Amino acid sequence: VDRTSNGKGRVDSLTLAELRALDFGAWKAPQFAGERIPTLDETLDTIVGTRPDMSFCLEVKEDSEETARRSLAVLQERKLLGQCTMISFHANILRLLKTLDPRVRAQGFPEGVARNFEPGPDGTDSLLSRVGIPFKRLTEELVAYYNARDIEVDTWVIDTVETLDKALAMDLFS
Repeated sequence: VDRTSNGKGRVDSLTLAELRALDFGAWKAPQFAGERIPTLDETLDTIVGTRPDMSFCLEVKEDSEETARRSLAVLQERKLLGQCTMISFHANILRLLKTLDPRVRAQGFPEGVARNFEPGPDGTDSLLSRVGIPFKRLTEELVAYYNARDIEVDTWVIDTVETLDKALAMDLFS
């Protein structure tokens, strides 16, 4: 929480009450001061309450089977799995999620971005519905490679007109 709050330590070493006491907004800008961390259920309530049909992503940040299982269970209980793409930098977490429920739309981060990913038809690519590649590493060849395998390509950071034009030219958003 050091980077995004006024607290110290790892999220997984703090209780929910301790996390709720921290300010997660002031680091970004003064107008966000006092922002508290929401639970997954509160976040999903906001998404569903705003746009019930909205698609969204849920990232399992840590290499934690317990977190993956609990996150999947919440989506299943709330019947939101069809609207969600589950993301992880850990291939074993995506494998677990797909084993627990083959309907999981999985996004991983191969191409030197993540740990434990193996490109190619016999590797982790077979798990993926989407792949995330930093824009600086993205090429037309990579987009074509994944599109040929019916894997959507997601990228970041597109924050200028120039990068948007390049992304559009690569047919990322079709």
